[in-house]
Amino acid sequence: MENIVIREATRQDAKGIATVHVKTWQYAYQGLMPQENLNSLSIEERMQMWSEILKTKPPKTQQFVAEFNGSIVGFCAVGTSRDKDANERTGEVYSIYIDSQLMRKGIGTKLLKKGLGELKSFAFSQATLWVLDTNRSGRNFYEKHGWKTDGETKTEKRNNFDLRELRYYKDLNDM
Repeated sequence: MENIVIREATRQDAKGIATVHVKTWQYAYQGLMPQENLNSLSIEERMQMWSEILKTKPPKTQQFVAEFNGSIVGFCAVGTSRDKDANERTGEVYSIYIDSQLMRKGIGTKLLKKGLGELKSFAFSQATLWVLDTNRSGRNFYEKHGWKTDGETKTEKRNNFDLRELRYYKDLNDM
């Protein structure tokens, strides 16, 4: 899509990011986690979370949005790896979500490229990300872009279920 604009996110983008975040979870994770959990997601709560993230902006972090016709249709957040076993040269793609109506149109690729470029500008030489082990669509996307699993897994306990995730990595020097 040629009319997509990728730019740094601002605090004014919190609602747009939150809307994409919640609606994409509700679409992409159907059948992968309890529907009651997906139904309970709140745009207002996510908006508060994103407003705080965009306000505090820790060092070596960045958030980008994708705009189409003036509306936010995707976002990507990157920064220093949060993994306990990471070294100072490891960055992380924290999140990347695209409006379900516009998936598979190149927006995710543009956001990922922008995010990885930012990680390189922070002098990271490698990047990691976490993805649900059952999210075959997401895993295919990352694998298509040269990401590989490294064997690490984690399980996040939620209210009434577990989220099992796989870690992927990418050498940023190969870009």
